[in-house]
Amino acid sequence: MKHPLLFSTLLLFTLQCPACEALNFGLHLGTYHIDVNQADYNDVNLGAYVMCDGWTAGTLRNSDLRQSTYAGYTAQASIFGLTVGTISGYGKPHPLAVASVKLGYLRVGVFPRYRGSPAGIHFMLEF
Repeated sequence: MKHPLLFSTLLLFTLQCPACEALNFGLHLGTYHIDVNQADYNDVNLGAYVMCDGWTAGTLRNSDLRQSTYAGYTAQASIFGLTVGTISGYGKPHPLAVASVKLGYLRVGVFPRYRGSPAGIHFMLEF
């Protein structure tokens, strides 16, 4: 990983949750951008995340080719999830809202348009 400090933060977050009833690790893979007017969005968004009893923290290479970190909470009901929080890497921190569905190891998230950025479908692997 290009940013070892970010990876260390994720690891520390995980170690601070030894009493997690539900501990999941995930890998960010990529995004399909919907209604893109610009052709220069990065579709390969590699990164990692961890969830401890719904509390979620992660990092990824965002669609603007910058490193983003985020933190929030993921509410999960059956295969459906909703993550809300905040994300960096777009100038100033922005609100984060991603609806998702988890099918086996694959999690597919959908995020809305926000201040001129396109909506997207984001693909993750979760263990």
